[in-house]
Amino acid sequence: MVAFPYLRVLPEKYDGKWLGMSMPGILYRSDDFRIWEAGAMVFDSDFRHCAPEHILHSTIALVDDWSDWVPSEPESVLAPEESWEGADLAIAPSARGQVTTRVRQLRDPAIVEDGDHLYIAYAVAGECGLALAEIHDR
Repeated sequence: MVAFPYLRVLPEKYDGKWLGMSMPGILYRSDDFRIWEAGAMVFDSDFRHCAPEHILHSTIALVDDWSDWVPSEPESVLAPEESWEGADLAIAPSARGQVTTRVRQLRDPAIVEDGDHLYIAYAVAGECGLALAEIHDR
């Protein structure tokens, strides 16, 4: 088994294994990136995004038994502020899959490091554009 969609893998091994998480919050681990063992689902099966328009951040304490890993309460990192991000649109729950119209949603965050600078790249207004914001507080 590879994994469910949107598998995100930590950049370094933990306890000799690569760790990742996919939608809807399923934990995975692998020795070699070829075979992934599924672990606990730390969010419910309907989970896609915890807030329709925000990018949120949670942490998980990596205790010895990975079936006991629990995410912290999410904190807001980024929300639409400009109309090109979808701030001019009504808040509504997001749905899985492609978005073909502008919506008030920031999606698909990714961290980008360039020398001493750290950025977050994300899709805006659903999937109508891309943005890059510098992260100043680590």
